[in-house]
Amino acid sequence: MILDDADLERAVECAVFGSYYHQGQICMATNRVIVDASVHDEFVDRFVEQAHALRVGDPRNPATQIGGTGSWRGRGALVERHGEIVVEFFDVGQSRSIPWKRRPEAARLLEVLKRRDRGFEAVVVGEPQRAFYGNQYGLTFPVFAHYGVGLWVPEVGGADQDQGPGAVGDGGAGPGGGPLPGWPPSLRLSAG
Repeated sequence: MILDDADLERAVECAVFGSYYHQGQICMATNRVIVDASVHDEFVDRFVEQAHALRVGDPRNPATQIGGTGSWRGRGALVERHGEIVVEFFDVGQSRSIPWKRRPEAARLLEVLKRRDRGFEAVVVGEPQRAFYGNQYGLTFPVFAHYGVGLWVPEVGGADQDQGPGAVGDGGAGPGGGPLPGWPPSLRLSAG
């Protein structure tokens, strides 16, 4: 809440930080700012100016303020070692607390999983903190296993960590946590 006697410079700084910290993909991101009418226009102008000034770039670069949201650090190595990415599913602007069936792209992915002609054998979740909330991973993984589609999460030790096709976390998607039987060494992947 921004009152009429607020230090607008500091208020804008805090509002921008709260809105864009971790690309705005954290549960405590600032979603609403209530501003007194007498300072509203000045606050909005300053907020927009600061938001446009944020440096977007490679999240590994310390100067970057907003990292990429459509890629992840291991993408190149994953493709090089395991196959090609043939389709991507990204729900931009959707809260991760919304169940997968209610997010447009996640729902589309769940429908595509059912099709035998889907064109991929595994789904790679490049940024798990953006994809799952609460128990969503536990509810989603069995759906992938049911349709014989591997669910790889390289950032938390998935297939990109040399655990073989189908690896998820510290185990695989196949029987006994190992690779799925009959999987080719080079896979067609979907990035979710």
